Formats: sequence, structure tokens, C-alpha cells
Amino acid sequence: MDLLILTASVLVVSINVVICLILELVTQLEKAHSQNDETLSKFYKISIMQFINYSILTLLINQKIEGFENYYFLGLIPLLQGKYDEFSADWYRKIGSTLGLTLTLNIFSPHFSKLAVPIFKFILRFYDRGWRCDLQYTEYKPPKSKCRAFCCCKEKKPVD
Repeated sequence: MDLLILTASVLVVSINVVICLILELVTQLEKAHSQNDETLSKFYKISIMQFINYSILTLLINQKIEGFENYYFLGLIPLLQGKYDEFSADWYRKIGSTLGLTLTLNIFSPHFSKLAVPIFKFILRFYDRGWRCDLQYTEYKPPKSKCRAFCCCKEKKPVD
């Protein structure tokens, strides 16, 4: 797979995650009258932003239109100066694969944060133990439980 396609997909998904977090904060500042109004407002904002980020920007960057040869957005980004002047099989092969990978990454990216928290806590636990697996080296001492069922070192009674 082309490295540029992968980089573009990861960049678009990263931008979407950051913008979604910002839009969620903005939606909370709106002080909606109900939870439903807040959810709808957040949904509309995120849907429009993702449509622009995926569809419109892809067309503006990759489409070629005569008369826009020297047009640069903000002096940096060449718009409407792409390689393709029509939707051909090559366009679908190159740009379609980029969009497909981007959408696939977007499906799984919200779940990475939920997996990152336990992994981060696991790494912090080993850092606390001086990168050892032995509990005796930890600086954190859990409180002693008064309930014998939760004590890991409860005494064994002899079997009669």
C-alpha cells in the first residue's frame, strides 16, 4: 500500500478525532434545553464536519479543473490542481482506496481510546514497581480489607 495513502488516512482520522472533541465541548457550551437537543446538535456538527473533511476536501485536492493552475489556498495548499479531470477507473482505484481506508480507520479509532486507558494503567503499574513484576517493590500499598473474602493471603483451615 502506498505510504502517502496511509499517512493521509491517519491524518484525516486524527483531525476528525480532535475536531469531534472540540465540537463536543462547544455543544456543551450551547446549554441545550434537553439531552435530545444536545445530542442532535452534536450529531449535526460532527456529520457536517466529517462530510467536508472526507468528501469535499478529497475532491478539491484531487480534482483538476482548467483555470485553477496557480491557485493556492492560504498560499500553501493547491486546490483543484489534482491529477484527475474526471472520475475514471484510476481515480476510483487511487482515491477510492484512500477513502475506504480512512473510513475503516474511522470505524475503529473511537475504540482505541477505550483500550488505551487499561494499557496506560498497566504501564504505570510496572513503572511504580521499578519495572519489576514483584508486588513487594511497589510504592502503592492497597488498603487492608476487613472482609476475609477479599484477602489474598487468608489462612487455610485444616481439613478434618
